[in-house]
Amino acid sequence: MTSSFLIPFEGRNSSGPEKINFLWKNKNIYIMDNHRLASWCWAQELGPVNPQEPIHLFHLDAHYDCDPVAVDHWNKSHFKHVNFSLNEFIHLKNTNGKTLILWDNYLPVFLNEYRAQIKKTIFATHDIGLKEKADDELKPYDLLKPLDDYLLFHKPWIVNIDLDYFYPRHDKDHPFLHPELIKKFFKLLKLNYDEGHIKVLTVCLSPECCGGWKQAESLLSIFLETFDLSFSLSH
Repeated sequence: MTSSFLIPFEGRNSSGPEKINFLWKNKNIYIMDNHRLASWCWAQELGPVNPQEPIHLFHLDAHYDCDPVAVDHWNKSHFKHVNFSLNEFIHLKNTNGKTLILWDNYLPVFLNEYRAQIKKTIFATHDIGLKEKADDELKPYDLLKPLDDYLLFHKPWIVNIDLDYFYPRHDKDHPFLHPELIKKFFKLLKLNYDEGHIKVLTVCLSPECCGGWKQAESLLSIFLETFDLSFSLSH
């Protein structure tokens, strides 16, 4: 079976920083409601750090997701173990007994561990939250053309998408980009995916940050159609 729910769908509940309602996988594509699972998904495809196999990271998200708070509590041996399970990752705690990996701090942990392997980072955000220096930052009006060049000439890629990127911060009724432009963006990703330029692709719904499940799933449907994926939330 090429696709499966690694975490069965629990319903259209609140996600927030910690709660996880589902995680679904098809080959090297992962779809989730809570972004805190992303770095675990990437590690499944990359394995232990190997500086001889360069990787690049493209992060498209309204938020930077770069709060460094978890880095000092992270045991660098975690990703080195092939059998480091999803359940173990979800239940990691800091020294105060609180959940270690949240929706806004998973990225520095990954970057810190895989630094020797990551050769280029590109961020496209709304400039929200604590940030980490990237090699390039893309503005919405620059999204398609430079990205095409990046994906073509620097490969392979981790592509990390949060659908909240497409919704304005103070107006969640409609995406700030026309659906046809969003579809064009996904088609560009699909072309590079088919060419083998993308090592792993994660898509997060972040329903609270999109204005609700309905808005997030509306954008997800464009992605699913473009990538020809059979995926549904049954509740």
